[in-house]
Amino acid sequence: MPVMLVFLLFEPLQALPVMVCTIFLVTNFDLGKGRQEAIVRVLANMAGAGLGVLAHFVLQAAPSLITVALLSFLLAYGIGALIAEGGPRVPALVLANNGCFVIFSSAIAAGPSASGVWISRIGYFSLAGLFVVGAMYLVWDRYVQRAQPQPA
Repeated sequence: MPVMLVFLLFEPLQALPVMVCTIFLVTNFDLGKGRQEAIVRVLANMAGAGLGVLAHFVLQAAPSLITVALLSFLLAYGIGALIAEGGPRVPALVLANNGCFVIFSSAIAAGPSASGVWISRIGYFSLAGLFVVGAMYLVWDRYVQRAQPQPA
């Protein structure tokens, strides 16, 4: 809730996709997996955002509907193939896919005149990730102590 409040106070139009991703990120954390898993998921979200920026640069180099379709297909197929393999990295890949397509689609929607929109969104992703990991560190010990059975 504090992240949503800060984003809504400063730039709601720029921050709306990041708020949605942050909520998605927080709701998918599993406190049973540990702090390291939380950091891995935040980094996966950031890596996906970087992949979205790279895809946007490719689209700017060759702007056409065919390029958008090809990039979207390749990104979805590549990440989807890794997700289909299964394993412990699936939650991180889902978050990377989400971050990738949020940045890619919002950069397309902003148009060519707002080429720096991805910089602010990556900054927002970083701030949201820092908040989420910070909150995990603050809440973690209390949650783990309550979750462990007390000796009788």
